[in-house]
Amino acid sequence: MKKVYLLQTAVLFLFTAFLTTNAYTQMEDCGAHPDDEMMHDEHCAVFALVPYDGATHIAVNNGSWFNPTTWNVLSVPGTNAQVVIDSGLTVTYDAVSEVEIHWVRVIGTLNFSSTVNTKLKVITAVVDPVGHLNIGTAATPVINGVTAKTKPSSGLYSIKFN
Repeated sequence: MKKVYLLQTAVLFLFTAFLTTNAYTQMEDCGAHPDDEMMHDEHCAVFALVPYDGATHIAVNNGSWFNPTTWNVLSVPGTNAQVVIDSGLTVTYDAVSEVEIHWVRVIGTLNFSSTVNTKLKVITAVVDPVGHLNIGTAATPVINGVTAKTKPSSGLYSIKFN
């Protein structure tokens, strides 16, 4: 009986390892850290949270987050949206919103306006190694009296820039 249990456990472990490895190798984002297995697996796990092909909204034009023509579906991301800002594109977040976004993946550039109050509620946000998230810069800091907020929907913490 003990041998059967150990065999079942070994088979389950190998099957799980195969599925995990197979899922990672099919992902386009899993080429990073080929010489460091742990870093590779962590990288793949993070990007598995925000799969490109799972996006409900993909930026296809530079512009405001709140402009429907910025997005492939010609609508502003709404509750539970899964958002990709693609390579070579810049989207500017330039308003306060209480809409809860499921996830945002930044491959291009996401700029928060430095001249108006902003607030983005999001459960998961991932910036690709080639992506950029700008919430004020040395050249264009967030001006006095303006706040730029990102707020995880869990409410565990909030990042506030003013």
